[in-house]
Amino acid sequence: MGDAAVNVVATVTMGVSSILMPKVVFKGDNWNEFRRDVENCFLYNVWASALTSLDDPATFKALIVLRRQVAQEYQIELSDCENAKVAWDHLKNIGERSSSAKLIVLMRTLHSLKMQSEENVYQYFARGKELRQMLADAGEKIEERVLVLALLTGLTNRFRTFVDIIMVSGEIPKLEVLLPKLVAVESFESQLGASGDGALALFSGSGRN
Repeated sequence: MGDAAVNVVATVTMGVSSILMPKVVFKGDNWNEFRRDVENCFLYNVWASALTSLDDPATFKALIVLRRQVAQEYQIELSDCENAKVAWDHLKNIGERSSSAKLIVLMRTLHSLKMQSEENVYQYFARGKELRQMLADAGEKIEERVLVLALLTGLTNRFRTFVDIIMVSGEIPKLEVLLPKLVAVESFESQLGASGDGALALFSGSGRN
C-alpha cells in the first residue's frame, strides 16, 4: 500500500475515538478467521451494517479498512468495489470457495492419517491435534472420538495388539487416557522388541484401567 492510501486511512479515522482495527489479513483460504475478526471489529466500531447495506454512512471508512486488510493479490480486485458491501461479498465468494477446497484436503488428510516410522507417539498425536485445530479454523469441528479413531487406525503395526484389545473392549478411550497408554506400550516395545507383548504387558499389569 502506498503512502497516499495510508494517508487516506489516517484522514478517515481522524477524530474518531478508539477505532478497533482487524488484525487478520485475508489470504483467500482463511475466510472464517478473517470474517470473525472483521465482524467483531466492525461491531465495536458500529460499522457492522456497512457490510450489508449499500448506502450505510460508514461504508467508505469500512471499505478503506477492508482494502487494507487483504493480501496484495486481492487489493487490485477490491479497487473496483465502490462500497464496503460489494467488497465484502466479493471476499466472501473467494473465501468460501478457497475454504471449501482447503476443508476437503484437510478431511482427506484426517481420514488417511498414518503414523510415520520415524515418529514417536507424542509426535504422532501432536500432528493429529494440529490437524484437528486446522479443521476447526476452517469451520469444521471434529469430535474427539473421531480424532481418536483416526489416530488408532493410523498406528503402525507394532501397536496392532493394542488396537485389537481396544476393539475387543468396545470402548473408545479419551485422548488424555489413550496417549499415556500408547507411550507405555511404546516403551515396553522398545525393551521387548516389536512383538506386541508390550500391549499385553500393559493391559495385564493395569487391569485395563
